[in-house]
Amino acid sequence: MLNIHLKKPYIRWRQIGRQLNTSARAKLALCIVVVVLLSLLFPRGESFEFSKLQVGMVSDKEIIAPFTFNVLKNEDELEKQRAAARQSVPPILDYDPTVASRQRARLDSLFEWVTHALSNEVPDSSSIASLKKLKLPLFEETIQLLLGTEATSKRRHLRMLSQLKQTCNKLLTDIYSLGLLENKQQIVSKTTKGVVIIRREGEEKTIALNQIVDVSEAKTMLPEKIRKFLPNSEDRVLKACYEITTAFLSPNLSFNETKTAQRREQAVASVPLYKRTILANERILASHQVITQEDMDVLKSLAKAKAQREIQRSLWRRYLLWFGRTLVSLFSVSILVLYLYCFKKQIYNNNSLLLLLSIMAILPTAIASFVATNPTFMGVYRSEFLVPIALSSMLVTVLLEAEIGIILTFVNVLLVGCVLGYHFQSPFVSGLCGVLSVYLVRNVRHRRQFYRPMIFLPLAYAVIITATDLLRFSSFSAISRGILPGMLNGFLSPVLTIGLLPVFESIFGITTNITLLELSDLNHPLLRDLAIKAPGTYNHSIIVGSLAEAAAEAIGANSLLARVGSYYHDIGKMEKPEYFVENQLKGKNPHDKLSPSMSSLILASHIKEGCELADRYKLPRVIKDIIRQHHGRTVMSYFYHRAQERGDKEEVKTDRFQYPGPRPQTKEAAIVMLADSVEAATRSLPQKTSSRIKETIKEVVQSKLSQSELDESDLTLRDLNKISESFLPILLGIFHVRVEYPKGQTDADSLPKKR
Repeated sequence: MLNIHLKKPYIRWRQIGRQLNTSARAKLALCIVVVVLLSLLFPRGESFEFSKLQVGMVSDKEIIAPFTFNVLKNEDELEKQRAAARQSVPPILDYDPTVASRQRARLDSLFEWVTHALSNEVPDSSSIASLKKLKLPLFEETIQLLLGTEATSKRRHLRMLSQLKQTCNKLLTDIYSLGLLENKQQIVSKTTKGVVIIRREGEEKTIALNQIVDVSEAKTMLPEKIRKFLPNSEDRVLKACYEITTAFLSPNLSFNETKTAQRREQAVASVPLYKRTILANERILASHQVITQEDMDVLKSLAKAKAQREIQRSLWRRYLLWFGRTLVSLFSVSILVLYLYCFKKQIYNNNSLLLLLSIMAILPTAIASFVATNPTFMGVYRSEFLVPIALSSMLVTVLLEAEIGIILTFVNVLLVGCVLGYHFQSPFVSGLCGVLSVYLVRNVRHRRQFYRPMIFLPLAYAVIITATDLLRFSSFSAISRGILPGMLNGFLSPVLTIGLLPVFESIFGITTNITLLELSDLNHPLLRDLAIKAPGTYNHSIIVGSLAEAAAEAIGANSLLARVGSYYHDIGKMEKPEYFVENQLKGKNPHDKLSPSMSSLILASHIKEGCELADRYKLPRVIKDIIRQHHGRTVMSYFYHRAQERGDKEEVKTDRFQYPGPRPQTKEAAIVMLADSVEAATRSLPQKTSSRIKETIKEVVQSKLSQSELDESDLTLRDLNKISESFLPILLGIFHVRVEYPKGQTDADSLPKKR
């Protein structure tokens, strides 16, 4: 019962998934979502009136300001000024007044304890042990000095302790008055003017950083100051003063990172976005004037100002702008959809594959939108050449077909060109390289074949970028700034394709030639089991694979899929191999003891068992489809006629002796069906002459055609003729008649020579 309850929801979700995958409403919803997303990626609030102008070009007309507007700073200027504003705010340090009083109080407690120990004449050993419990970083010699273990006069020792206490107190007061840091180097890297702000009891004071000391500097300065305060003291007293003072050094200044960051962000926000104002009727460009970067900043500001004025002037203008973006997106997407509807109906009817193509169209457009809104993303380098049109083209070519890859490249060029401001160069370069990438990976079967596009694509980007820049009279520095991103894109696109292929194969249930080639290995566990358990079926499958591959090549179908599908089409026969003629020994046929209906059930069961094995070994869906479809709805005529001979012909129903189907839905499945039937029919011929084999091929093909088994496979009569012609030489090579050698001779060279 538990298994039943777990399985029903799974089956229900699978059914829902299949309905969504072919639903016309889901298809329409996907198209609407794609068009809306593409429309959102279009640049907003900007006119492209001056998009054809570039720095270094000569203006062909005079441009006058139609109204007063502010000139926006370019990204470089704005970033530099924001960085300067950020650095202009000194680090903020918080002063803690409790540290100095707390440390001086601890110092007083130390000397009070020492005085108390001396007054009560506590034994030296007990006093030393008690003093060590205070965990002060004092050496043994300093402890003995404080306790006066070697003092000759108690009064003189107490006077020395009083002087030592006053000196340590004064030293700590001087150090804490300005402030003590833990480590000044942490602050040095955060300031450019060498000043800091100290917040003390609600007041702020700006002082030079060199006026503040950290713990390390304080320890370095102490010996000189101690000598000034205790000029005539013994070295051991000076040393004790140093140890005691350093023992009570604790930073009373701390870096307030949060407050500093907040002040700096406020300074950045205060940087004005505009650098100057252009008045109405002021000349922006004169005719025949060389365009500078400053001129381009003014023109871009004018373009944005025009767009904003138009939008603010009329609400309908805003709606018309959205309408225009939507129309451009809709027409671009329609090119791909109409192509699929007219020429690739199988992909058009599969909504999951349409989702894949949608992702491949949105990805380059989204990156182009990011590049358009972040022109300084790569600094001085031209980041528009990083748009991965070639990546989408290669993925679609390997996952689906080269023709679809080219159409998608064209659609992506249109979309990216619109998003980048209707510029010509970048979409043109990416489009040419996208078509080249389709050509380079159109027949990829091994992952090592991606090394070729890794070499040729970067070179293509470099050559085409250079050629288009030379046509625009760009400087060599501008050319070099475009070549590096282009070559990087050309190299990374094949690398990312290799990494993303398994992901897309798994998500969308697509089987690439790379996966098929891995499955064609005859050491695959399923094929090894088939060779052991059903050797006759194994040999039959290998021959069918050769026939199917040749036929697929003849009509332009996927020859690798046809061959691999042939290898696995009869794996279900492993469960009961003795019931299939190719595995039976002479004179032993278990069907002789069974009724025709039971025999037909056993033969048909190898389809179901083959699909179960395919699921267990996680074979791709395309292989599983060939297993299900390679017999179509063919009638098992031998057992059907036996049943008619045994009983009333009217009571024997045809559908009880039919394979479960469905009929072949693809050219490859239909080819496997024909190859399977032709091989079995040819093998049963008593005399395998050329004419008899040719006649058998024709009979099998005509039989499948008359039974409507090929109606759903898109095979044409011309295809069937080519398939029949491709079968003949292979079958003649397999079943050719050998000369019977004289007894005792095995070498053809030993036969008598004709004179």
